[in-house]
Amino acid sequence: MAPEHSLVMDDDAEAAIVKLLAYCRANDWAGYDPYDALNSKALKALPFLNFRLSRLVLTQALKRSPINMRRLMLIPKTQNRKPTRSFYRRYSSSRKSAWLTTLASSA
Repeated sequence: MAPEHSLVMDDDAEAAIVKLLAYCRANDWAGYDPYDALNSKALKALPFLNFRLSRLVLTQALKRSPINMRRLMLIPKTQNRKPTRSFYRRYSSSRKSAWLTTLASSA
C-alpha cells in the first residue's frame, strides 16, 4: 500500500521556500541568465564578438564555468518574466502553499 501524502510541508521545505522568496524579493526578482555573456558591458567593444563562433564560445564558456564571472565581466542582473510567472503559478495553484499566499500578501 502506498504511503499517504500529507498536505503539510515539512519544516525544512517550508524554510527553504521562505528563504527563496526573501532572496527573490531582495533582488527585485532579478538574476543572471545562463546565456547572458553577450550582455557584458566590458566586452561590448571587442571586435571578435562580431563573429558567430566567438559569441558561441564565449556564451558556452561563461555558462559552463564553475566560477561565476558575471560581476567581473560587468553583466547586470535582469528580470525575466517567464520564470517569475512560473514561480507564482506553481505556488499559487498548489493546495500545499496556502501559507505562501498568506506570506506573499503580508510583505
